[in-house]
Amino acid sequence: MPSLEMVNSNMDKDNKKYSFDVESIDRQIPVPQLTKLGNQVFLYRKKINIRTNPMPYVIKSVYYLVDTSGNILGKVPVYNNGHSDRLEIDYHIKPEYQGQGLGTIALSTVVDDIFSDREFDNIPFRKNMLEEETTTSVGSVYLSISDDNIASQIVATRNGFVKTEDGTFVMTQEDYNKSRGIDTRKK
Repeated sequence: MPSLEMVNSNMDKDNKKYSFDVESIDRQIPVPQLTKLGNQVFLYRKKINIRTNPMPYVIKSVYYLVDTSGNILGKVPVYNNGHSDRLEIDYHIKPEYQGQGLGTIALSTVVDDIFSDREFDNIPFRKNMLEEETTTSVGSVYLSISDDNIASQIVATRNGFVKTEDGTFVMTQEDYNKSRGIDTRKK
């Protein structure tokens, strides 16, 4: 796994979309699946950030996709919209790295991280001043994909997301368990 120093030295700091402060990284995740070209990649997760003022509360983090040389290949932002505790995911692969299956494996690994580690649960949450503070409980994650972005729609469905009537793609905890073969029946 490339060190944070290696990533920092290879990073194009002028490209704000694909650069980060290495001090903000709290997790390094080896991606279990290789790219279509047989390359190993890793995810570096930025600490979960919770903005509590002004209202509404906003939760966000970003996973950066990195190769063995420490080059940033893409990113996967995870956030809520501030009006519900549901999580939304985007994914962006740099144009020169598209077509290698990176979007599919990055999205799969991030979804695994969200549903298996549950670190986005139990975060203080409030929509407005009138509402009592509660905590998040992530039961589903959402993707917003435009109708003309067929490649991203394929990535979403390959990962077990289902297109809803309003055009978003959703994966519930139950969908996740089924797609990963997790038996949740009590024994």
